[in-house]
Amino acid sequence: MKKFKYFKFTGMSLAIVLLSVQSCTELDSEIYSQADASEFPSNETELLATVGATYGQLRGFLNDPYTISEVSTDEIVVPTRGPDWYDNGIWQQMATHDWSPVSPGFPNGAWNWAYSTIASANINLQALSESPLEVEGKEAIIAELRMVRAFAYFWLTDFFGRVPIVTEDTPAGNTPQSERADVFNFVESEIKAALPNLRAENNASTYGRFTQGAANALLAKLYINA
Repeated sequence: MKKFKYFKFTGMSLAIVLLSVQSCTELDSEIYSQADASEFPSNETELLATVGATYGQLRGFLNDPYTISEVSTDEIVVPTRGPDWYDNGIWQQMATHDWSPVSPGFPNGAWNWAYSTIASANINLQALSESPLEVEGKEAIIAELRMVRAFAYFWLTDFFGRVPIVTEDTPAGNTPQSERADVFNFVESEIKAALPNLRAENNASTYGRFTQGAANALLAKLYINA
């Protein structure tokens, strides 16, 4: 039969043992969670990472903006069966266009989504314009950001007509509303300015990004909507 020996340590004796073990004094380590602003981004992949939050805003379109576009028409019907899907009558209000300034809240939500997207694009556009770094693909990323912003403005003018145009160069303050025709012209000019610098490829590397094909599709939709 095997016999096992064990040692019983008191608090003091355990502390003595631990202190007697040689510790590592070389504490310098390479840090991966920080980047030198003078060196980052250094390539197109890193550049995409810096604008990822702006692209991430697009997923919000599937909430309030999509609801306004579809539930207010006969394309989507949200049936109310007893208390199920009544939700204080908001879906019935969407169907009958019986809206007030506070209910249903989808128009306010769509407005907030669009201007949050625009603000994120403006922040990145200003940062990239001021950055001295010359990175391959930089012009394409700038063009993509302008397309994301144009996409938000396309839906703003479709939903509301007259809206403020805010870019990275707009002074701080309460920007006045622009006429719907001016917003249309702004979206058209942004798309046309971005098109030459957008990537033309249609593959895994451009999946989910604004390409020349996506820009032309939005331009066609803009003209049809006009």
